[in-house]
Amino acid sequence: MSMRKLKAWREAGLIDDQTLERIEAYDAEHARPLALWGAIGIGSLAIGLGVISVIAANWEDVPGQIRLAVHFALMAGIAGFLGLRGEALSQRQPWAMEAALFILAMLGMTFFGHLGQVYQTGSPLWQPLSAWLLLFAPLLLQRGQSWLTALLIVGTFAFACWDYAFAADRSFARDEDFPWLRLTVITALPIMFAPLGAWMRKTSPREVFWRRIEQSGLAYAVGGASLIAIAAGVEKFDEDIMAAQAQIIRMAITFVAAGLVFAARRTKSGESCAAIMAG
Repeated sequence: MSMRKLKAWREAGLIDDQTLERIEAYDAEHARPLALWGAIGIGSLAIGLGVISVIAANWEDVPGQIRLAVHFALMAGIAGFLGLRGEALSQRQPWAMEAALFILAMLGMTFFGHLGQVYQTGSPLWQPLSAWLLLFAPLLLQRGQSWLTALLIVGTFAFACWDYAFAADRSFARDEDFPWLRLTVITALPIMFAPLGAWMRKTSPREVFWRRIEQSGLAYAVGGASLIAIAAGVEKFDEDIMAAQAQIIRMAITFVAAGLVFAARRTKSGESCAAIMAG
């Protein structure tokens, strides 16, 4: 709120001089120098792009072990900083904490690709993504606050599930009795982010973040059902993970998730979320 409006309120008798002085002192203490931070950000970005350009131009000349060591050192440095100052930073400047978390998570994700490039590994994509989830998802769930972090967790988990499912569907032994059952359960797992978010909203001080997790699970359920319904109208599914039995199992899991959301949040929005998933 502008000081001109506050002074107009004082002149109109809506607030007194002491109230105006307290407001001015509070604004001065919590002011955010956006122009200064913007200049620092642009300068840092320019320096970072310059360093990246130099490294990219000489990428092949740098030994792989040195590149991995530098990459790991960056992750360790950010992780150490968050371990020492993360709590204070999240209270004082939550946006800076969120940026540091996202940078650490992306460095961790690219580290697996960097590792594969140096040592010429050829593992399926779901394997490094699963390792990344085991290492970084707990930290992001514990500290995350924004849509960006929520989508990173849910999106990576969903992609890993489907990549595993399609890879396994092509390589299953034909003598397995019910290959679609395991694949269906795995591809339906991201739906469970909806009840997880609904439950955690009641107990966590980061209610906004868990609402985003719940909404991401709801979006996965609704989006997946819509895409399957559209695809089923134009072609017949032959893959195990798209067979009719698989859709029945997936529907049952969605009903279970809807019931858990309804049990966790007996509010209008919780009931609406459960009704949408069930529908």
